[in-house]
Amino acid sequence: MPEKRPISIKNVLFREGSALGELTQKARSWTRLTERLRSLLPDDVGPHVLGITVHSGTAVVLTDSAAWASRLRFLKPELEAALTAILKAAPGRIDIKVRPPIESQD
Repeated sequence: MPEKRPISIKNVLFREGSALGELTQKARSWTRLTERLRSLLPDDVGPHVLGITVHSGTAVVLTDSAAWASRLRFLKPELEAALTAILKAAPGRIDIKVRPPIESQD
């Protein structure tokens, strides 16, 4: 009788085609996109970009404060050039939003 080997939880949860697997892939894609964008922005600005998503031609850039959101708006031509280089097409629109700080539950 063949011996049954246990299936790892990783293979069950993250297998291709599963909802969690698709979510994980999207998160990884957004992380790579954010890292690429940070690397193309000025050194003082990049660390304040918390994330980016692109949906229906709109790029949404998340930053950590209103001050840095203003700075990104001032750098919109450079931001658009960086996003065009990453996406291989110009985004139809760029929205810059402030992500509220996440408070710890200590």
